[in-house]
Amino acid sequence: MDERGFTLTEMLIVIAVIGILTSIAVYGFGKERLKSSIEAQVRDMYTEIVNARLQSFYTKQPRSVIVNGTLFKVIDTASSATLVEKTLAHPVVLNTTNNQLDFDRSGLTFGAFSSACIEPAGNPGAIDSIVISAAKINMGKRSSGGSCGTGTIVQK
Repeated sequence: MDERGFTLTEMLIVIAVIGILTSIAVYGFGKERLKSSIEAQVRDMYTEIVNARLQSFYTKQPRSVIVNGTLFKVIDTASSATLVEKTLAHPVVLNTTNNQLDFDRSGLTFGAFSSACIEPAGNPGAIDSIVISAAKINMGKRSSGGSCGTGTIVQK
């Protein structure tokens, strides 16, 4: 007798294989989406910090960058006007006094190196930190499990 079609067992095996492959793809996609989101937030913060530095230099008005958890603000220190205010998708730790980074009229920061890091440490982002020195700003990747200090960030 000429039989055509698939048996129930064959169909169940094919459906199981498709389900396994789909679950692997969904897991990988979620991890890549998180990585992309972290990197986009770091780049956006980097752009805003560089812009605050440049505006303090061009306008000769001091600027402050305040980061507190998921709140990000740029303030004109002279007039106390909020220039930029954003809610961040991922919590950030700013390694400065009072979670505030100050630029003087020359666009320079006060004191030693500062850093801003996306929490938690060991996240999948290729870049997850920003290092701010008196006259330079760099992005980087924090060592796995390291604190948010400039010594634990590999600058890129």
